[in-house]
Amino acid sequence: MLIFLKTASVSFFSEKIGFKASLNAFGILKFLILFVPLIFGVSQAFGQKGAIPDINASVSGAITCINTTVELKGSSKTPGVYYTWAGLGYFTTAQNGVTSMPGDYTLTVTDPATGSIATAKVKVLVDTVSPAEVKANVSGM
Repeated sequence: MLIFLKTASVSFFSEKIGFKASLNAFGILKFLILFVPLIFGVSQAFGQKGAIPDINASVSGAITCINTTVELKGSSKTPGVYYTWAGLGYFTTAQNGVTSMPGDYTLTVTDPATGSIATAKVKVLVDTVSPAEVKANVSGM
């Protein structure tokens, strides 16, 4: 006995964040993220239909024992773009983000008018050197 199954699917797409998901007849959820550079860690810009949006990404400094969080800063001179920050265990659609975890973070800027995207990476570091003004004394022993 042979059974042939035809796969049917339901899809969802959001242009705002560049995300597509589909559910097939077997109940398997498939994702297609249009931000391919996030998946492969490619630090480059590319456009689908128009000019590549301007992108600038930076981090406010290193994580220290005094400054336990840093700000991820994103900007673009291209008007009306959408921002997405992603890193290991981190995701936000805000222009700027805050993190307490070291590692690589990727900013993706999407121009909804053209469908073009640009990406840039920053690295959050940890400074483990004790500040010079901290001194410890032991007494009473």
